[in-house]
Amino acid sequence: MESPVSSRIILQNATIFEGLRTVYHEYVHSLVAAMGLRPPLYINEGLAEVFSTFSSRRETVSLGTAPSWHLRALRESKWLPFETVFTVDTNSPYYNETKHARMFYAQSWVFMHYIICGQNTGLMKADRLDVFTNLCETPGVSTADALQQAFGLNQKKLSRTLKSYASGGRYTVVNRKVPVGSILKQITSKPADSLEHEMELITVKGRTDRAHDAEFQLLQLSERNPKNPRIYELLAEVRAAGNNPAAAHEYWRKAVENNSTNPLAYVWFLRSSREVENSSLKRIMPGFVSTELRKLVDRALELAPDCMEAYELLAMIESQSPEIRVEKINKVLEALSSMRHRSKTYHALAIIYWRLKRYADAEAVIKVMSVDPRTDYKAKRAAREVLREIARETGKPVPAPLPPKI
Repeated sequence: MESPVSSRIILQNATIFEGLRTVYHEYVHSLVAAMGLRPPLYINEGLAEVFSTFSSRRETVSLGTAPSWHLRALRESKWLPFETVFTVDTNSPYYNETKHARMFYAQSWVFMHYIICGQNTGLMKADRLDVFTNLCETPGVSTADALQQAFGLNQKKLSRTLKSYASGGRYTVVNRKVPVGSILKQITSKPADSLEHEMELITVKGRTDRAHDAEFQLLQLSERNPKNPRIYELLAEVRAAGNNPAAAHEYWRKAVENNSTNPLAYVWFLRSSREVENSSLKRIMPGFVSTELRKLVDRALELAPDCMEAYELLAMIESQSPEIRVEKINKVLEALSSMRHRSKTYHALAIIYWRLKRYADAEAVIKVMSVDPRTDYKAKRAAREVLREIARETGKPVPAPLPPKI
């Protein structure tokens, strides 16, 4: 279960094998979401299925054991056309209905298994997967075009290749040595205490159409534990899931006022604040507002130096602050290459450079954002206004308006 501030994997009466398989599958989804990635559903589910049979023994990890249920489905059932697989979303019967989902999951698994584990036998190399997914996200590029450009395959050849792979009965299991000692030192865990256990169970109930009951019970807990920030995070989660952003904002406020150690609590509080608006050429916030917002975003980054959402907010806040902290902007630049969604950050950086009269840097940022397929039209249009302001101040030719979005 995903939420604004945390993800949960909940198991009930599962065998060890089934339990671990579910944990690995859902954990992959959690990692993909945490990285800001939004891959097509067949890639997301196929990747999670490949990793669902992950195993480890001392310093050797194994990946790619073929699930018998997928092999049986691929050998005994009629395959879906891949043009259907590529268009399945979370509303599709191929995702939601068991009789249809069986083949969708099996074909998604064999697609990703072939790429990740079948490199010695196949045409589709793992180092081209990122190219493929980027093309899939590019406006105007169809999945068929992306398949051809990334792997040199059309959908018919892809289907023949994967059917041959599935029927061959030889599936490479990838084994790797991993220095687990250094990794284990970074992992901490502890049993939930009675309060934590109660809070999480209440919130789970709230995700099953019992939001009002969950909020009432959490408020009762907050009366007994008024300084516990986690309770307010969960209250904000319940309110956000219920489409009540104003109430959620007040709970985020209480969480950060009680010194939450979750960086995303600060991110969501800032995102829901009226003071944090999209960057604007003409808006400079009062100094006392800037000071307060900076404390919050700096705290988020202190808690999680790799929190990309916080770097986006940092750039937006600095672009509207009376004085710009150049050393913080350098941190944003270092993080930029790891950010999947950069539109607001690009625009904020362009405004910052314009305010600093570093016109060449502003123009360079706008040039990069104009060719980035992930930059949305609204951000490109706003950046064009920065170019017009630079032209007015420098005497350069005024750029033409951005063509209307088709």
